[in-house]
Formats: sequence, C-alpha cells, structure tokens
Amino acid sequence: MRTAMLLLIPILLAFGHDVEAAEPKSVLDLFTRVPDPPSTAQEAAAWFDKDGKLIHPGLLALKADLDASSKTIEASGSKAAASSQAAMTKGMESVGIDVARMKSDPAYAKEMQQQIQKMSPQEQMAFMQQMMQPHTQAQQQDTLAMTQESPAAQATVDAAKAWSVQQRAGAMFTVQNELDRVAQRAGQHPIQIKKPAIEYDSPGCDNPCLAQWKAYGEKVWPLVLDRETEILQGRSAVLQRYRTATIGLMKEGHKHLTGTQYGTGVRSQINRTYVNGYHEGLLDETRRLIDLTESAAKRAADTVNRGVEQVYMSR
Repeated sequence: MRTAMLLLIPILLAFGHDVEAAEPKSVLDLFTRVPDPPSTAQEAAAWFDKDGKLIHPGLLALKADLDASSKTIEASGSKAAASSQAAMTKGMESVGIDVARMKSDPAYAKEMQQQIQKMSPQEQMAFMQQMMQPHTQAQQQDTLAMTQESPAAQATVDAAKAWSVQQRAGAMFTVQNELDRVAQRAGQHPIQIKKPAIEYDSPGCDNPCLAQWKAYGEKVWPLVLDRETEILQGRSAVLQRYRTATIGLMKEGHKHLTGTQYGTGVRSQINRTYVNGYHEGLLDETRRLIDLTESAAKRAADTVNRGVEQVYMSR
C-alpha cells in the first residue's frame, strides 16, 4: 500500500498538454483520393525525383491531410487526459497537496512522500480514498453516460468495438502476397535475347564489344519497360480489387463518424476512446493503400531511372 501511494502522485502529475488540430476530413474522401498506380513505367518515373523521393503532388497532399486527421484524434485524447487530470488535481488538493508546487519543487515532493511514509496503513487508505474520490466520481458519471448514448452514437461505438486490427492486418497480408506474385510471374518469363559473348564490364570488352552491347540494349530496353508496365498493370488490378473490397468499410465508417461529429457526439469518454481507435484504424486503411501504390510505382520508376546500363550489368 505504501509503495503504491508513493508511486501514485508522480503518475498523477504526468499528463500531456493539449494538442491543436484542424477539423477532421472524411475518411471516405481520403480513401478515394488515393490515385491508381501509373499506367506505364515511364509514367511511374514522374512520381519520383532522381533520388527516388516521392514528388507526386496528390499523394503528398493526401499524406498531409491524413496526418492532420490523426492530430484531431490526438487532440481528442489530449482533452480526455486533461479532464482526467482535472479530477486528479481536485483530489490531490482536497488532501492538502499543492499540485503546482509538486511539479516545480523537488524538495516539496520529497516532503510529501515522507509524510505519506509516516502514515499508518489505515491513514494511507483514507488518504487514498479521499484523493481518488473526484476521479472515482468522474468514472461513475462516465459509466452512466455509456447508458445514455444516442442510437447513432451507440451504433458508432458498436462498430468501433467490432473493428479488428488483426483482421485488417491479415487482409493486407493477403494483398501483399498477391502483389508479390504478380512480379514473380513476370520473372518466370525472362527476355529471350542473346547477350554479347564478352561481359560489358570485362577488361576485354573493346569498342566493337561495346557496340554489340549498345545494339543489345536497344533491343532489350523496350522489353524491360514493357515488363515493368505489365507488372504495374497487374498490381493495379490487385489494388483495385482491394479498393472494391474495402470501400464498404470506408462508407460505413464515414456514416458513423460524421453521424457523431467524429466522436464529439459521444457522451462517454471511454466510448470516445473506442471511436478514436476506430477512426485511426480507418485512416490506416488509406495509409496502407498509399504505401502499396507508392511501392508499386517506385519499382517501375527505379528501373526507368537506372537506365539501360542496368541491363548490361545484370548476370
């Protein structure tokens, strides 16, 4: 009991600050803004700069909007923490603790800990109960609020509780495997054009040899680009199936979140925590689609940006 008391006060003081955030954006709008992968390898190259950094304006703006939406969730959590902190502060002041001084004066904090150590177990129990009373009352009020949710709010809470991060991760794992198989199938059909007899980087590759490699590159390079385009298009088909399978979840999430003003229409703080997790999970669906789309484009872009010389050096 005594150890718990000594640990409790520092914990009660360790709350974060409020987070400023803009209005949340529609999860459905964010999801539908993810562009399709490029149609060709050459188009993919325009998505990145020469160092491989993404420069696609639409995707960059979308990522920024996703981050802004996540900040609204963080802000909601910060407000909940502030409410809990207020109850804790009220309780600490009710037992004679100067909360502001506890935060700024180590000597005072040590003095309070020493006073608690000198208490009997019965005194500590009474001290704890009095200090925790405002927080306990707040929890009881929140429990009551859970029984007073509007039908729309309760439907959103139920959807949030039913959301399964593990299930969605499993679905994404399946999609990733499908994307990998697209590239594997393309790799099973190598380009059938005979290379020059002497390796390109061999000391014995003289000017006639280099000319042979140049002629080889002129034949092979269009085929390489065609293969990358084929992979892009195959992966685009996989991602389109994922979009189709997921759009219903996003529409449902949009309906629930907008119907409760993104959680502000939910009375219970505990229920708002569920809704915030649901909101973040829906945002993560869009983030994963972005990652897969960007990854598909980057493979093709890297091939284009490395140029025909990579064909000469391949073994």
